[in-house]
Amino acid sequence: MLIRKTVFVFTAMCLASALAVASEFQIQGQEPGLNTSRQIAFEELRARCERPEQFDVQKAPQNIKIQCTDIRREWVPAVPGEVPLPGMRRVVLSMFSDKFHVGASAQDVPVYSKSGTCQRFKEIEKVLTLERPLSCAEIVGMKSSIGEFCISVLDTAKAANPKLVEVREMEGRLIDTCGGTGGGGKH
Repeated sequence: MLIRKTVFVFTAMCLASALAVASEFQIQGQEPGLNTSRQIAFEELRARCERPEQFDVQKAPQNIKIQCTDIRREWVPAVPGEVPLPGMRRVVLSMFSDKFHVGASAQDVPVYSKSGTCQRFKEIEKVLTLERPLSCAEIVGMKSSIGEFCISVLDTAKAANPKLVEVREMEGRLIDTCGGTGGGGKH
C-alpha cells in the first residue's frame, strides 16, 4: 500500500512538472515539442560541429539547413503622366506708307495647350528566399562568413533563374514628377 502511494505521489509530481514545462512553452508562444532548439551563435555551431565532445550534447548538429533571403527595393517607371505645357500666341500689327505709319499693336490669340509627358516611378520589392541543407563538414570548411556564403548562394541562384525572384509593388509608394507642375503626386 505504501509503495502504491509513493508511486502515485511520484507520478503526480512528474505530471505536474510536465504541465508546468508545457505551460511555459505556451506562454512563450511555442507548442510543446515543436521548435525547442535554443539560439546560439554561428561560431558556436561551427565549434559544436568540430568538437561535439566538448559540449553538453556531445553529438554533432544534424539536419542543418540554411535559409538565405535577399530583399531589395527599387524604383521603376510607372505609367507616365501628362502635364499641360503653356503656349502663347501674339499677333503684332504694324502699318506703313510712304508718308505715314500706324503704331504697332499687339493682340493675344487663344492657343490650345499641348501636353507633355512627365514620369512617375513606383517602388517595388524583390524577394528571394532559398533554403538548402548543410552538413557539419560544409560548415567547418567555410572559408567566408555565413553572410558572404548566403550572398553567393543568392546571386548564383538569381543568375541561373531570375524567375525565382518574387516581385511586389509597395502600395502607395510613388514618386510623381508631375506633382510640381500641377499634376499632383504621392511620395
